[in-house]
Amino acid sequence: HIQTLWFMMSILTEILLIFIVRTRHIFWKAKKPGFYLVLFTIATAVLVIILPFTNFGQEFLHFTAPPWQGLLIIGILIGAYLGVSELVKLVYFQYFRPPHFNNRGIDKTLKKA
Repeated sequence: HIQTLWFMMSILTEILLIFIVRTRHIFWKAKKPGFYLVLFTIATAVLVIILPFTNFGQEFLHFTAPPWQGLLIIGILIGAYLGVSELVKLVYFQYFRPPHFNNRGIDKTLKKA
């Protein structure tokens, strides 16, 4: 079960991490993500969750149907990972404040001479 759970956790954490790193602010208070980002994130998450329970996942990818306890554990680990990632991001932007760039990559904090 460990390989199946590892696959599920690694994919789910990475696709959800997109919502944290796309903004300097708390991710749920930031500007809404684009429709296609949300659509493909949900589609990928659903596919990753159901794949180990399908014949294709079990026969071709050699997944095993994970027990509900395993799914609960990775759900908790994913929540903890995302919480820590959000906290580290907020601390970073609070104390290290990298320069602000506009859409063309030009540092807006530079003074014109």
